[in-house]
Amino acid sequence: MKSNSNDTNAISRGDFLKSAALAGLGIAGLGVLSACTPSKTSGGGSDKPAGSSVTWDKEVDVLVVGSGTAAYAALVAKGNDVEKVLVIEKNSLWGGTSATSGGTLWIPLFYAGQEAGMNDTREDALKYMKACAAGRGNEKAMETYIDNGNALLEWTRDTFNWKWGSGNPDAGFKDYYEPYEGFRPFGRQADFEGGGAGEWATIQAKLEEIGVEIMMETPATDLIVDENGAVVGVAAVSDGKAINIKANTCVVLGTGGFDHNPELMSA
Repeated sequence: MKSNSNDTNAISRGDFLKSAALAGLGIAGLGVLSACTPSKTSGGGSDKPAGSSVTWDKEVDVLVVGSGTAAYAALVAKGNDVEKVLVIEKNSLWGGTSATSGGTLWIPLFYAGQEAGMNDTREDALKYMKACAAGRGNEKAMETYIDNGNALLEWTRDTFNWKWGSGNPDAGFKDYYEPYEGFRPFGRQADFEGGGAGEWATIQAKLEEIGVEIMMETPATDLIVDENGAVVGVAAVSDGKAINIKANTCVVLGTGGFDHNPELMSA
């Protein structure tokens, strides 16, 4: 990948997006955003090299693959003046399975929960996440999630006037694994007003309003890497045609589907 004076800014923006997107993706999403930070190691990801052998059909700054919780990355990117942001979704249904969910995000230190008396702490949230991960989690990613999750929701509240509730403590809005250290009986469940369908319809409308491009029925088929192994783009199919999309700053992978892949589930 060609080096220039903009590299430092690109990496710092990528790190920012990684933090913000992790906040929206939940525990299952930890680690899927490695494409945001350039790698120094070769190989991995794809055998499709970048350079003169690749003809780019489209070029953007931030490319988000998947329209579920990963769509938050597109929202944050465009909301922070990233010029060209693209979301590609393989299906005709916007939001994937997220759009059919209850619309709840698990967010430690959530402002509405704290206001309702949850008394959450960073230390307890990290203990709980590490216990849930059973030694297989990325602690740095967990810390990033904890440190940025509430900030994401406050940003959507302050920027777009979105409303979030912490759930009724008597209605089962508690952490899933009660015996684990750091457990909280309520307050970490951020409920979007209108539920999952309302949440993702709102996100889609806001993305279109602020100028994020959306390509439906456009599945990603491969990652494109440079000579150092850093992801610089994605191969996809749109309208039956193979296309290559270059991402100058960041590729965010939010394709989901782990629960339908036994091999990934056991990894």
